[in-house]
Amino acid sequence: MAGAATGLVILLAVAAIANWFEAGRLDPAVIQASDERLNALAQTASGLAAGKIEPQACQNLVQTAKAITDFDRSRFDKDNQAGFDLAQGCRAALAESDNRIRALVASASAEDVETPNGTARLVKASASLTDFDKDRDLTEEARKAIAAASAGSASFEASDKRIDAFSAAFAAWQQRQDDGKAAELALAAVGALRPLDTQRAPADVQSKIKQSSLLQGLIDQSDARISKAVLAVSALQSKDTPDNRTAAQDAAFAVTNFDSSRATASQQKILDDGRKLPSQLRWQDFAATVADFRKSPDAAATLKLAEAFRDLTASDRIAFNDQLRTARPDAEKALQTVADSDLRLSALASAFSAVQTAEMKKKQLLNPYLSLISAADALGPFDNGRLSDVLAAALKKSGLIKKALAESDNRISAAIEWAETASKLKDRAVPRKIMKNVQITRNALTDLDKERLSSAQKAILDDVCGVPVEPEPGMLPAIDGYDCYQPGDFAPKPLPAIAQ
Repeated sequence: MAGAATGLVILLAVAAIANWFEAGRLDPAVIQASDERLNALAQTASGLAAGKIEPQACQNLVQTAKAITDFDRSRFDKDNQAGFDLAQGCRAALAESDNRIRALVASASAEDVETPNGTARLVKASASLTDFDKDRDLTEEARKAIAAASAGSASFEASDKRIDAFSAAFAAWQQRQDDGKAAELALAAVGALRPLDTQRAPADVQSKIKQSSLLQGLIDQSDARISKAVLAVSALQSKDTPDNRTAAQDAAFAVTNFDSSRATASQQKILDDGRKLPSQLRWQDFAATVADFRKSPDAAATLKLAEAFRDLTASDRIAFNDQLRTARPDAEKALQTVADSDLRLSALASAFSAVQTAEMKKKQLLNPYLSLISAADALGPFDNGRLSDVLAAALKKSGLIKKALAESDNRISAAIEWAETASKLKDRAVPRKIMKNVQITRNALTDLDKERLSSAQKAILDDVCGVPVEPEPGMLPAIDGYDCYQPGDFAPKPLPAIAQ
């Protein structure tokens, strides 16, 4: 090993001596030119070694190093070698920079550069540029590519903010779905999204964007409920009618927590009034009818009080419980009066309907007639003041039936009287005149009369048939006596129509 080292030293020494002798034989102009190149290399390299490597200085060093010959390199000292090595590093740095700049320009000129993916590649290519690259003397094409990448990066940053804002607003609404304000914010956030955002959004955000299509419908429905309630309450405040009360309260109570959270202060006040005002008005009506009833408990006051009491809702009675305590006895009395009257009027209506059915069939009239009379007779002055047209007709019909029954009583009485007279004389020939009256009065009986006959009366009328009758002068008596209906066979006679 020691011998090899010694040999290497000897060779280097020989080479140095040879170079010295060779230099001594060179043209001084060659030496001067080499010195100038070496000095230039040293000077150019000294600026780079002292601080930040500027692209132009690096470019200059590479150009200076290109002029170095093998002869120059044989004359390198330590500083020359360092400068030459630095030039080699600059050459590599410039080559890498060229690659990055070419990739940027290629991304900027790609067909899909306007798409999110193309813009993303351009932004990525621009982001890979170093300060060294940007400080170079770039071409116009490269500068435009950097500007486009900067704009794309800004648009992506803005897009990310919109996507993040939407995601946060949508999550807040999902957590508070009865919060109309949260829904409005989510709807505004999705409305702020641009096509770029929807194309770039992750799959889970894409799904949320689709779900948010429901938001506009929710807002529209909420607006409709609020508007309807405001209009209905305003109408009630303008004119108090039963219909307006019902409409205002129904519309106000249809407003949800979702709607209330969105309503303006003025709208909310109207909605609150809409929930309270109808109840207050019903109580005022009720209190007024109680006062009227106490002054004059006639039929009209009774009906008004009962109606006003029925109109009070459960919430009304809770809200005005203390005031209601003293008024309740009068109200319940009125209610009972009306309820009893309703039963009597209902009975009258049912009886009248049964009479109409029986008269259409023209049979079994008696019981319906008697039921109608009973129902009509049960009515009192309070009931008479509540008659509808139909019930008034029923009451009139009852009077006509009473008259018809009185006439029926007369016919039945006459028939029975003549039949009994003839029956008393049946042991001898009955005068023809008497039997003629029996025949006339018996034939005068209507279906209603026959339906009203008792079993005893029917027996009397049947028994009189076949009683011997005095013959007319010069004639023999009939074998079977006077011509008569068979016993128990009452020839049907139509019931005379009773006026309606």
